[in-house]
Amino acid sequence: MSIINLSNRITSDMNDYEDNKKSARSLIYVNEEILHDICSEESLILTVGDSYMKNSQLIEIPKNGLSVKPGESVLFRTKQKIETPLNVVGAIYGMGGNIFNGGFISSGKIDQGFCDYLKIGYYNGSKHKVIFKENDVLACAIFFSTENTMKAGFCTLQ
Repeated sequence: MSIINLSNRITSDMNDYEDNKKSARSLIYVNEEILHDICSEESLILTVGDSYMKNSQLIEIPKNGLSVKPGESVLFRTKQKIETPLNVVGAIYGMGGNIFNGGFISSGKIDQGFCDYLKIGYYNGSKHKVIFKENDVLACAIFFSTENTMKAGFCTLQ
């Protein structure tokens, strides 16, 4: 497996994604219009979306932000909808800004053929409340090419 250089393997154009989905140079789809402003060659910055999960329900984040108390955790839905081809996997990591402030991001992976908004856990391990607003930086994702291509993906959304 090798890390994918996102500068030429990521798109916000669904037609480009579909046209290249089965090729060795397949693309990763992200729903962002400002996509190239938020990613580097190695990683995609993931930001807080407009909602979070509580008791298996999506709840809208208030305009003034969601306060996470010390010792509390929350499951954020990212602003980015990601769709991976059948020969790409991803890994999710915390960002330094959250880590240095006592926050812990749940690590995770993005399966081949994934198609949805990511849900990322955050735990406030600090002694102070932390406020998250839509578009705040949450985590990053790195993508890898696989040697094998799955025969079918998991995507059910269109």
